[in-house]
Amino acid sequence: MDVSDYNCVNVADRYGGRGVTLWGPVSAYLAPNGGTVTWAFTGTHPKCYQSRDNCNFTYTIHTTQTSAQNDVGPIACELNKYTNPPRLRSMGNRYHSRIAGRDLTETIDIGSGAVPEYHDAELNTLTFTNNDPSVGVYINDFRIIRVYGICGMDKEAAGCCKQPQDPGCWDNNCGVEESTGIAGNLDWSRRDYPCNLESPGNRLSFTKLGPDNHVKIIDPGQTVSWTWTNPPIPSGAPYNYVGPSVCLFNLNNIQLYTQPSSGDDVEFGLSVNSSPLAYYRMSKVKAHPSAAASVDLANTAPFSSYYHDSPNSVNVVEFKNNSTVSLLLCDGTPDGQECDACYNDATNCRPLMGKIDIYRVYQTTNNLQDNFSDANFSSKIWDPVVVNSGYVWPVNGQLEVTVPSGSGWAQAGLVSKYQYNMLGEIGANQQGLEAKIDVTQLSYLDEMLLMVCNTKATSSDPVNESNWYRIMKTRRGNALVVQNRINGTLSTKLSIPWISSTGQLRISVSTGSIALYENGQLKYAEPFALPSARCYVYPYASSDRAISVGTDRFDNYALYPTQPFRDDFTDGNYNGWTVDSGSWEITSDKKLRSTAQTSHIHANITFSANRHVKTDIQTITAGGNSWDVPWLYVKEQDGNNNVYALIHTNGTIELAMFYQGQKTMWTASSSLNPYSTHVLAVSIIGTNAKVWVDGTLYIDTTNSNLANLAGYVGFYTPLSTGSFDNVVVFGQ
Repeated sequence: MDVSDYNCVNVADRYGGRGVTLWGPVSAYLAPNGGTVTWAFTGTHPKCYQSRDNCNFTYTIHTTQTSAQNDVGPIACELNKYTNPPRLRSMGNRYHSRIAGRDLTETIDIGSGAVPEYHDAELNTLTFTNNDPSVGVYINDFRIIRVYGICGMDKEAAGCCKQPQDPGCWDNNCGVEESTGIAGNLDWSRRDYPCNLESPGNRLSFTKLGPDNHVKIIDPGQTVSWTWTNPPIPSGAPYNYVGPSVCLFNLNNIQLYTQPSSGDDVEFGLSVNSSPLAYYRMSKVKAHPSAAASVDLANTAPFSSYYHDSPNSVNVVEFKNNSTVSLLLCDGTPDGQECDACYNDATNCRPLMGKIDIYRVYQTTNNLQDNFSDANFSSKIWDPVVVNSGYVWPVNGQLEVTVPSGSGWAQAGLVSKYQYNMLGEIGANQQGLEAKIDVTQLSYLDEMLLMVCNTKATSSDPVNESNWYRIMKTRRGNALVVQNRINGTLSTKLSIPWISSTGQLRISVSTGSIALYENGQLKYAEPFALPSARCYVYPYASSDRAISVGTDRFDNYALYPTQPFRDDFTDGNYNGWTVDSGSWEITSDKKLRSTAQTSHIHANITFSANRHVKTDIQTITAGGNSWDVPWLYVKEQDGNNNVYALIHTNGTIELAMFYQGQKTMWTASSSLNPYSTHVLAVSIIGTNAKVWVDGTLYIDTTNSNLANLAGYVGFYTPLSTGSFDNVVVFGQ
């Protein structure tokens, strides 16, 4: 089962799908002789919920006891002991090795139809009780991976939300996963499900592989392996894979084929893709058949460095019996050998154990698209923009915009039905959004435009709205024009010859910056200046009815999370950067900081010559000269070819270029205090360079050699120390 939702192009099909929820991890200590913990978790809002798939809980039992003579336990697990009314289901007893540190890990699916006491859309509880008379245990890394069917969530889909007047459906009650008592909840599936046309962004997707339906006897020293291929992205679907989240390899119900007469616990090893073996142990008591039944390949050393998560990648897991007795892997399906999971012992029976399978959760982007292949434009995505007899309609798989003859200017196009947070939001498209559309014909009308705007206009020219950015191809002068209007003030940022009359227009926003592209080439970028990040998206045409009339065309609209280079160091490391000199650290407030004077670091990516670079920058200590402060290397090829920017101790803002060893410098005066944190942004596009600090433009200059440099982006602290954060780089 793969519920990654690669294809969501046909808006008519955007009803329902699969949701994925991760809960946890959490941990608890269970004292001996009755220590207990209960975790409660709620299901999906009933108006959003459609069907039940899987609900797997995984955990590790750990003890520090070193003197026990027998296995530690029994440790009882009970489902829904404390629901009202109770829906009690015993999940059997667990036993821990008598030797400290030999942890028991397992995954159990309570979402299957075999567990009717689990209710996917209601409150559930899981209770662990330690019944060992003398030894305490820890329940560590308790997590739940849940997959469920959801209804259409575009607020107009028929789906399960059948009554538009019902605020429980149409408000945000369906948009946020609720839970009680479990930390670290993560559910992007309904909030950013591709059918949720209101909120594109990242989401969690899920693949279940297996089970392996064979019983295996593994003799001492023998190795067996399992190979699987992650599902590919279907032909023609957008590449929406982002990265791994969790990959549980569930190796369940390991039994002793024969019980050893003496010796230590039974040992076996696991590896993935020829990684070093990681060793696990299980009790030598045949009545206590449990071992490391669940391993997170994506996040557990040494596996994580060897595991392959991308689409169509192949993984091989090997199991080696490192003991002196034969082991029996049981999934409950006899295959020449009987698997007696209960040993005729109802107390210790664990009928749900078994099935060698893989639960893979990974991140994908939600690409909201429209290729205009429908017979009419979708009212679930768009409202029409029709001004002064303009006309818009999809024809033959493209969006036709028509302006008839007459007088005055007319507009024809579309505006998104919903506002989108272009800068991103927590738990969703945190990196920001990007809108693009193809101009497939510009032969008759004056202008074809792509705009993001804080407000919506459908019956008046959008140019008269107060706050927007737009990029347009205009036949008047065969030009590409970039403009904005901020609080009513119009500004033309760029007017240059176009690359061609057709091609893609794109607006990308991330981490406080906006970049505008023509035909894949960065043409203009600056700090994002709109008063609100929530914008409507407009693809439309504008034309003078007395001069330019006829029909032109758009196609292939998409709105999706943008992918510039960015690093906010919240992961607690500076992976992806190379230290050239000095020393660096990530501070407790998640900033990159030099801990020695004259430190130098650069990102491990070479960028295009045209680029926009932004960072938070702060001087911690300064040297004797006013320029002995942190620098931002905007372009860095080598010591004789680079461009950098800095804020002097006296507030002077400097942009400098070394080209073939010769220095050129531009400065601007300010009263800025470099010991405070400032947002420093630099755009170098062609021969033009601009420098902003805290959104104010200080330097705007031109030099022919600026276009000849490219290279890395980096930081340098000559005779000083400083901190940097929220780095973003837009390039081609």
